Formats: sequence, C-alpha cells, structure tokens
Amino acid sequence: MQLNKLTLVILIFFPSIILNAQDSVRLYHIFYGENDQDQFGIVAQDWKYLGLGTKVINSIAVDWYNHNILYAGSGSNFSSGDLGGIFKSIDGGFNWDTLISGVTVHTIVLHPLNSDIIYATLGLNVLTAAGVIKTTDGGRNWKKADNGIKVTWEEGPGPLVINPKHPDTLYCGTGGPFGGKFYKSTNGGLNWYSLGDTTALEDGVTALAVHPDSTNVVYAGTAFSGNVLKSSNEGIDWQSTGLQAGIITIEFDRKGVTTYAGGYWTNRWPAGIFRTTDGGVSWENPKMGLPDSLNIQKIQILSYSEGNIFFIAANWGDSGSVYQSLNGYEWEKIGIKNGQVSTITLSERKLYAGCGGVYVLDIPTSISDDASFLPSNIKLYENFPNPFNSGTHLTYEIATNSKVLLEIFDIHGRKIKTLVRKDQSPGKHTIYWNGQDEKGNLVSSGVYINVLRIERQIVVKKMIHLK
Repeated sequence: MQLNKLTLVILIFFPSIILNAQDSVRLYHIFYGENDQDQFGIVAQDWKYLGLGTKVINSIAVDWYNHNILYAGSGSNFSSGDLGGIFKSIDGGFNWDTLISGVTVHTIVLHPLNSDIIYATLGLNVLTAAGVIKTTDGGRNWKKADNGIKVTWEEGPGPLVINPKHPDTLYCGTGGPFGGKFYKSTNGGLNWYSLGDTTALEDGVTALAVHPDSTNVVYAGTAFSGNVLKSSNEGIDWQSTGLQAGIITIEFDRKGVTTYAGGYWTNRWPAGIFRTTDGGVSWENPKMGLPDSLNIQKIQILSYSEGNIFFIAANWGDSGSVYQSLNGYEWEKIGIKNGQVSTITLSERKLYAGCGGVYVLDIPTSISDDASFLPSNIKLYENFPNPFNSGTHLTYEIATNSKVLLEIFDIHGRKIKTLVRKDQSPGKHTIYWNGQDEKGNLVSSGVYINVLRIERQIVVKKMIHLK
C-alpha cells in the first residue's frame, strides 16, 4: 500500500490524535493484516502505569461519553487482609478516588445510554459480602440491586451484562462451590428471577454475552463443567453448543458474525481462545503463537471498516501478558511484565489492563481516507459543499435518542471545534460550520476531519477547506 501525505492515521475509538503515517513508522511497529490493500495496524509497545499499584484490578470500565472518567474494581486478598474497592478517576487515571471499600469486585458495567448508571457485581470472599450494587449518579451513592438473586457465603454473582437495545434488561450469573444459576432482570436490577432449568450448574456461570444485534441471543460459559451454552429466546431455554472448555470470557465482533470464547487450562479441558462463525454449531481453536497452557482472562475486539484487531489478557502460573492479533489466528505478545493480567478494556484508542494496578496502552491504526467504525444506527453524510470556502453544512442521522458529539480535527489531530455536544432525538440533523475554530479564528486551507460519536459508535469523514 502506497502512503502519501494525505494518508491519515485514524486512531481507533475517537481519534484525539491523528498522525502522519510517514512519521509514525519511527514510533510504532507495523503489522500487516490479511489484505495489505485495506488496512494495517500500528501497535505501540509502551505501557503507561496509571496507579492503584497495591490493588489486584479485576475490572476496568471507561465512561463512553467522557473518556477521562475511569472506574476500576479490585479484589480482596485473604493472605494479606487487604480489602478490595471501587475507584474512580476523572482525569484519565492520574488521580483516583475511593468510591467504596471493603468489597471484592468481580465486574463493573456501565449503562449503554446513561453513563451515570453503573452496576457492579461483588464476588465471593470470606472477607467481604457478595451481591449486586448499582449507582445512578456516577458512583457517589450506591444501593443493593440483587433482590431475587441467591446470595450467600457459598454462592454469589459473577458476570453481568446489559441488553444493548433494551438496557433495563440485565443478565447475571452466580457461582460457588455448590454451583450457581442464570438470573435476569427487566427493570434495571430492581428485581431478578432465575432463568431456564433452575437446577444449579455444577460450578455456576463464569461468562455471559448478549449478541449486539440479535439481542434475543445470549451465550454463557461455565468453567469446571466445561460447557458453552446458548439461548435464542432471551434466556428462557438453553442448549449446549458442543464446545467443551472451561470458559471465562465471551465476546462478539462488532458485526456480530463471529463469537469468541476464552478458556483456562485444566486436566479436563484445553485452554486457549475459540471462535465460531455459525452460531456455535462448530468451533475452532486459533492459537498460533499462544502457549498451550494459557488461561484466557478477557477478550477485547477493536472493529473498524476494514477489519478487527484482537486483544486477550492471558495468564500462566504467576505470570501474565497481553497478546494481539490482526486476523484472530496469529498472536503476538505486547504485554505487561508485572505479574498476572486480570482484565483488559478497550475504549477510544486506548487499551487498559488490570495487573498490579492499572496500565494503559495507546493503540493507533491506519485507515486510508474516510473511515467508518461499523456503526449500526448512525450515518454521517459528506459535508456540502466539499471542498468549501466560507462554510459548509454537516448532516448526520441517528436512529434513537442519543448523546451526540460532533467535532472537527485538523490533519495533525488537534481539535478545532466542537459543533454538537447534547442529547438529540432520532432523525436527520444538519449543522453549519463557518470554518472558524473555538476562538473564532478562520482556519487555514487544508484537510479537516469531522468526527461523529454516538455513545460507543464513531464515524469519520474527510473534508477540504479552500481559501
């Protein structure tokens, strides 16, 4: 692929920096995908420590509306007596406040339409109580949200997921030494009821995932019993997919075509990453470059118009690392050298990892000309006129009531102007940009990027200003 000065390096998930590809080669190692004509990824190897180094971080969540707001949940250490907690940063991880202490956090999940609504599952530990808690004000106040879930010192909640199209619908799995069950709430966690066969699973539910488009489809993983289960009717009935593996993480690509599951090694089941493209009828184990004994803790998939970049957090013994792949088959270590990696989370153009503290890695990728990050319910039209002189109209379309952010960047990644930052109703919207920056200065001639972000989806278009 021939690069020139107009080739843009669009940084995944909200490009706050856009690099010229000729300069970026000196900073990053370049990996080519299956089709060199379509895409190439550039992955930096420099992890940055963000704090909480004394904590074992089990879950990290990033506010999709304001990426400077981070949440981290830690576990409790029986040997040292150190209790876990939920922590919040409002400056990208430079400083952290303790929201709750004396808990053992398993999962933190943000509401897909209102980032002030957050759920956390508190796992089993002899030092702390289990349960589900919820906040509606960004973590200032929390209340229990597990009415109907069996919570004892021997059984407690683990994975929790939200139906992205109907966010008052939640799924939660419990587990413990005597098994666990599936639970569902249709009123935002106010009440829960058990799903399907109420016979306790051998070791409970260790992974859950809702299909991003066909939200009636739910996958669940079990660990010791080694089954990946699937429901096609929102959890009423469950069938085994036939994959025999101890599964603790399940993820879909953004198109919802391929399902990925990660497992851990035992003398009963193989470890590694598994994938299916036919709804669980058949599975394959694409693990070139991965040790056989890896325990896959978490899968994250960065999707854009030309393909995917895959990341996994994996452990073996007392060590751990992060691996990445451009095709889902061949893997390369990009990892942290600081003990076991408990979790990873993608947001904007950053990959966060929970280890002995919180770490972050910048992840740029290159896409020629216009880029679309697989949005399913938003559309950004080409501005008119383009090229333009005195001003231009930008039109976009959204399918649901959404928080909308529309911004203009120059080719070097500097933000020029915020045009829209508010809640908007469904339909087409048009806004006029007069070619001025935030200070009212007329911008110079050149290429500019308009970036439309609706919650977790993003569309990018190029435009040209001529004087």
